[in-house]
Amino acid sequence: MSLEADMGRGIKHVRNMSEEERLDDTEDQVADCDILQSAGRILDVLLCFSKNKPDWTITELADELGLHKSVARRCVVTLASRGFLRQDLPDRRYRLGLVLFELGSIVLPTREIVTTSMPFMKELSRVTSSSVFLTMEAENQAVCVARVDSPKPLRVTFEVGRCSPLHAGASARVILAYLPEARIRTILELEMHQFTDRTVVDRERLIEELARTRERGYAISTGELDEGVTAIGVPIMDGNGEILASLSISGPVMDFAPECVPVLVETTRDCAESIRRELFGISN
Repeated sequence: MSLEADMGRGIKHVRNMSEEERLDDTEDQVADCDILQSAGRILDVLLCFSKNKPDWTITELADELGLHKSVARRCVVTLASRGFLRQDLPDRRYRLGLVLFELGSIVLPTREIVTTSMPFMKELSRVTSSSVFLTMEAENQAVCVARVDSPKPLRVTFEVGRCSPLHAGASARVILAYLPEARIRTILELEMHQFTDRTVVDRERLIEELARTRERGYAISTGELDEGVTAIGVPIMDGNGEILASLSISGPVMDFAPECVPVLVETTRDCAESIRRELFGISN
């Protein structure tokens, strides 16, 4: 066989490989576009959730984003399967999941709030001789994110990370009181556990108590979660005037005599305001 023939076969082989490689590149580009489009749609679904619109149905999401309902459903199912969304059974609407709360705590809320709040909480504990708790809401529950124990031998303790329902106890109920009305209605539709004889589980009575909490700017509870324990909770508002967390003091009932409550409330309020100003750079 001649050298020219060998060279011809080699050139043809190179051309064939180039065509195959070009075909592979085209397929890869198409696949990449599909992946990016799917990822973009999933992110678009997530970005629909806001404080003004915290819950959606699949149909509403499809209409909002101009997607076919089956596409919207796939996005929602994918997000829900990984904990980014959750579905509440009473109304079957989707809300943001705890995974986003955990991821968000890496960026700002929990870590920075706790770091900023801790010196103020220690001082509040010293002044009131009470245990002090910082609480945030996640997945319709109150989550203790920081605590300072009372200097007294007889004191109330509540583990960091422990969750409790929003209807029971001052630290949780003050958060519930300042949530948007739609959220409050949804939460009140959930089953409410009665921890003690003092736990408020009647919805009408609870609505009245939430209105009273907003009117006076604090919540107070005695024996709602644990017998013989009193707590005072006040809100910590964010830069937009929406509820960010609650600050509460707690201890044995005998430490919260009626004549002492006004001073304890005012002291706790002042501490919460100091934390808010420090967090958001608000000057006096």
